Amino acid sequence: MKFLVDVHEPEECALTLLEIGCQVERRALAVGDYETSECLYERKEIRDLAASIIDGRLWSQLYRMSKTDKVCFLIVHGNIFDVQPSMRKPVLGAVSSAAVRYGVHVIWTPTLKLALYLLASTAYKVHEGKYGVPHVLRNRVRHRDQRVEALSKMLGVPIQVSERLIEKFGSIKNVAEASVEELMTVKGVGEIRAKRIHSLFNR
Repeated sequence: MKFLVDVHEPEECALTLLEIGCQVERRALAVGDYETSECLYERKEIRDLAASIIDGRLWSQLYRMSKTDKVCFLIVHGNIFDVQPSMRKPVLGAVSSAAVRYGVHVIWTPTLKLALYLLASTAYKVHEGKYGVPHVLRNRVRHRDQRVEALSKMLGVPIQVSERLIEKFGSIKNVAEASVEELMTVKGVGEIRAKRIHSLFNR
């Protein structure tokens, strides 16, 4: 994953992305602090966020981000109690506005390092085509043979492998007494899995 990193960003940010395994190119960005082929990120330390609300920079930055064709994120790091009490409500309001008014996704973390890890993680997921694609939860169909279900849970193996083990050996007791070589005759049971199954029953 290649990141364009604005020249004004601290060197430690670029080094952290390199440490994560990203490619980094420093460049003067017209919009945002970090950019990939699909995503755009504005990074704000909590006190800088407060200052950008006061001088109006934040609204201009969010507006310009919202006009791009990229998936946009506002990455905030720091503790709300690090800003002046009079600015805490405006900071929370600004974060809400980023999401509601500008359609910019907000990620708020306690530390800079965690912010950069999440920046990289979200970029990878968008790049993989997962943006806006929810996980599909499937109801697991219980097997008609309770021994197959029990063995699958006991050994941590797929239900199909458990089914073949019962078909081959006839019972959980016989599976427990089988040698590594005998277990390996079952489809889906290689040497590593066979040794693990054998060790579970022979501790």
